[in-house]
Amino acid sequence: MIIDQLWYERFGRYLPIFQFLNIGLAIIFASIPALLLIYLLLPNRESVITSVDDLKIGEYVVEAQVGEDCELIGKTRREVEREYGIKIRSILPRRLSRSGRIHGGVTLIMEVPVDKLPIISSIKGLAWYLNPRRLRVRTSLRR
Repeated sequence: MIIDQLWYERFGRYLPIFQFLNIGLAIIFASIPALLLIYLLLPNRESVITSVDDLKIGEYVVEAQVGEDCELIGKTRREVEREYGIKIRSILPRRLSRSGRIHGGVTLIMEVPVDKLPIISSIKGLAWYLNPRRLRVRTSLRR
């Protein structure tokens, strides 16, 4: 519309309706082979699932909050990793107590193998999140 108006102001007539058809067709016919070439050069990321074992998940990343009555309080990061067979990626806030031990109120980001999930979920005083909406699940029952 802007080009058409500028054309009219300069030459006193409007552009013909198919003025840009030649350029548009040239761009389309040049881009189709280019897109096909790019498609053929990219690796095939589809993997064929042949068994149920292909669908199994190796590890979950779990976010868990350490309560004031948690069994992990007073243990070091390495002690927890060795005892439960998990890997702690991060402890938030990023400071431990001066002794380097876990204390109440911190959040643990852990890599947990599937077979260790029941063990982690049974730790008294540890609340962990199941989904990105931060649905909290208490792992210990209070009576």
